[in-house]
Amino acid sequence: AVRSWLVEKSDCMFVGLKDSAYECGATSEKMLYAVDTNIHHVEHWGSIMENVGNNEYYHHFGNEGSLPPGVDAKSTEYYKEIVGYGKQCQSSIDEKFEYSLHFTSLGIDLNEAYDVKPKSGGDLPFDFHGDGNIDLVVGRLKDKSGDKKIAPSDLLSDFDLEICKCSFDGKKFHIADPHNTFSGKTQMEPKRRAVVSSYAAHFSPPANKYLSGAEASTHTSAVIRKVRVDVRSTP
Repeated sequence: AVRSWLVEKSDCMFVGLKDSAYECGATSEKMLYAVDTNIHHVEHWGSIMENVGNNEYYHHFGNEGSLPPGVDAKSTEYYKEIVGYGKQCQSSIDEKFEYSLHFTSLGIDLNEAYDVKPKSGGDLPFDFHGDGNIDLVVGRLKDKSGDKKIAPSDLLSDFDLEICKCSFDGKKFHIADPHNTFSGKTQMEPKRRAVVSSYAAHFSPPANKYLSGAEASTHTSAVIRKVRVDVRSTP
């Protein structure tokens, strides 16, 4: 429903997965098994008009720009191309899930409910090389314990910066820590001191100093599981 709204009501297009945000997480072997979140993945969306304009102008004039006034972005050859790409985008996403985000190694489910595809009778403009500033955060079907369905608040609680916990529920804006937020400031996870103290208490150096990245990650993950028992409200 949200994707349909982005395409049909906001003239947006899908421009890929926000997998670069995981460079210090899933794509780093040393943190591979320490990743534990209610967020399944983050999609990147952008303006159809801006992407079509940039593409068309680039091919004709050699740099980025916008379409002349009165030109229908959806009548351009580029738009026709990206609608075609959208019909096949799931194969690109599956490759990202497997090789960039390491979902199989992490044991993260790949249920077809996460598939990104055009709705029946509709279009899904898609270009992994496109630009955009809209992040669509997609939650897991069940929480990281596997016990209950995910609610939006469960996703917000996984962000360690308070300013990232601001939200809009369709009726009201909810501003986390408004004094700092409106001043352009933010705090990190409020219980970070307790997290560090617990981690220090449970951590012991591995017997083998020369661990592979994945082995080091397994060791770290065991400590993090104990920290989450001590400090239950932390991400």
